[in-house]
Amino acid sequence: MRILVTGACGFVGRYVIDELAATGHEPYAIDLNQPRNVDAAHSMKCNMTNGDDVARIVSELVPDACVHLAAIAFVPDGTAQPELMYNVNLMGTLNLLEAFRKHASHARFLFVSTAQVYGAGDGSDLIREDSPPMPSSPYASSKVSAELLTRMYGAKQGMDVMIARPHNHIGPGQQEKYVVPNFARQLKELAKGNAKPRIMVGNLESERDFTDVRDVARAYGLLLEKGRQGQSYNIASGRRISMRAILNELCQIIGVEPEVVVDQEKFRPSTNWAALDTSSIREDTGWQPDIELAVTLKDIVESI
Repeated sequence: MRILVTGACGFVGRYVIDELAATGHEPYAIDLNQPRNVDAAHSMKCNMTNGDDVARIVSELVPDACVHLAAIAFVPDGTAQPELMYNVNLMGTLNLLEAFRKHASHARFLFVSTAQVYGAGDGSDLIREDSPPMPSSPYASSKVSAELLTRMYGAKQGMDVMIARPHNHIGPGQQEKYVVPNFARQLKELAKGNAKPRIMVGNLESERDFTDVRDVARAYGLLLEKGRQGQSYNIASGRRISMRAILNELCQIIGVEPEVVVDQEKFRPSTNWAALDTSSIREDTGWQPDIELAVTLKDIVESI
């Protein structure tokens, strides 16, 4: 398939491009910046908030499918600039859906949302895809809104749409404003003797479900090949781990024992996101996470 990947220069986009190329597809890369060093058949610069640009590219390429990743995904950015986040995450999605409706209505359209649409869970039950959304941030709310828009195009325009709701994913190349690569960077500086033997942290009691980004990219490829039209799919490892355990593992990998200091600016009350039922994607595509967390963490350390 000829597959358009939006946000192709982002952390996840590069892995999706690699996965699609490796499995025999023809990925087309678009991003706010000119895509470089990606294994794509075509690479184009595109601002998703410019409907004319989006329509021109879709009309020229006429893809068979799309993985829509382009978004502002860092939650604090949305809190600081909610208007910008909605403009990119919602209106950008509208522009893309309209372009596909007009120029490639036959294509499969995978909208990448987030597990944060469910809000926090109490851990007592696994959350299925038909659970009601309970967004607790502008980011999650923007994704719920874009999900509804995507569903509407599927229902009213007959488009072949699907929604992916991944939990946290990590791996080599993730920006260091995110917690795991941030920890790894601080610890490597300690190991080099370039910093005081202490690490600044937020709330280490918070628990997360981390999946390797390479497993997530593989899930998106399988959904394009085998997913069911109109369905939403949870994507998660099924293992919850505290940030304290993540930090301890990174310390062991790097070989340091720093003083741990809580930075009140980073500290957030514990929010243990909902545990996800991933039976739908497993049953429909055969997907399951393959990469162990220890391997992911070692790869992150080596990449910094």
